[in-house]
Amino acid sequence: MPQFTINGADRATQQERIVILEAKDELDAQQQAQKMGLLVSRVSPFSAALPPSLGTYAEPAPLGGTYHDPVSLAKITTPLMVSAIANVVAGMLWADTSYGLIFTLAMTTLGIYEFKLYGEARRMPAAELTYKAKRLGMSEIVVGIFNIVSLVCGVMVIQNAPKLAPAVRPVS
Repeated sequence: MPQFTINGADRATQQERIVILEAKDELDAQQQAQKMGLLVSRVSPFSAALPPSLGTYAEPAPLGGTYHDPVSLAKITTPLMVSAIANVVAGMLWADTSYGLIFTLAMTTLGIYEFKLYGEARRMPAAELTYKAKRLGMSEIVVGIFNIVSLVCGVMVIQNAPKLAPAVRPVS
């Protein structure tokens, strides 16, 4: 029985999905996908080759996630990691002052959230990652009053977050 690639979005979560189904024809594959709860945007015969937009990038999409363009993803995750490390280090330096404990708590908490987003970034849908990255970027700018590295990284994250796009998008 032939296989078909279905591009669409999950009705419940609105996350982009790429599903491979065995079906008699394209119409049957589309109906099967709709029964599974997908909003189908494209049905095509399955090809074992990678989608052209992925080039030689051979790692499969994480379970429940989407492919992200590696370059635009790195433009968000790299400043996040640099800022997370800088916030933890700067927090320790501020801990030596009498009133610096407040700064230490703020910087360490922000650093933890940055590490967390860095770890989850590849599995998140583009819209959710963009939203969370912008919020962390604004927090980085506020903390940047006491940590210039965080300020610069926050501006970079806010500037690059809207440019994040999945490498494979459903075509309508």
